[in-house]
Amino acid sequence: EIMGRLDVDLVRVLDRREQFTTLVWSLLLAGGSLTFFAIQSLKYAVLVVVLCVAGTLITELVGRPLGGADRRFFAARDRIRADFEDYLRAIPEIQAGGLFARIVKRYHMRLDARRAAHLDHGEATGRIHGMRLLWPGLAFAVTVGVLLWLTHKSDEHELALVPVLIWALPGIFKAISDILALRVDWQLSNNAIVRILDYDKELESEEEDGAWLE
Repeated sequence: EIMGRLDVDLVRVLDRREQFTTLVWSLLLAGGSLTFFAIQSLKYAVLVVVLCVAGTLITELVGRPLGGADRRFFAARDRIRADFEDYLRAIPEIQAGGLFARIVKRYHMRLDARRAAHLDHGEATGRIHGMRLLWPGLAFAVTVGVLLWLTHKSDEHELALVPVLIWALPGIFKAISDILALRVDWQLSNNAIVRILDYDKELESEEEDGAWLE
């Protein structure tokens, strides 16, 4: 169980430092580009900001179930590991009481619960990755379409900005997409922090019980 939590939870927590660097870089990239376009043409900047906000809201809605699915999956996995350890310790009692069939049935119920949680986790993760891949392309296409529609209403200065904006759009949307991905990663790392703290409480409780017995 300790190695299982070191395998997942601590890695997630340690990754937060690198994720913070990515967050700062993405904010600087997107913020600098949007500030430039806001100075040159406010309506172009507003267009990009609106699409970024829309993508953020949609991604947040799509990714909301992932935190719960992640907690359920790892809770089911921990229960299976704990049960397996208990069964190994109780092998003589299980053999003496003829409880093998009952234990196997109970263990299969745990496995079915973990399988269902794993499917939910995979489905939620797939939606997040699909949205992350799909949103920048859709936002780029929508922005280019709106820019072409606005060209007959723009002056020469704004028309000159159109190629620059089209060139900068992939970088802006990638930065926003990275920020949204970090939001999901931090949600999972928060789950990992809670699990580690819970495990520390369990160890402290066991130590207190041992001290009382002594």
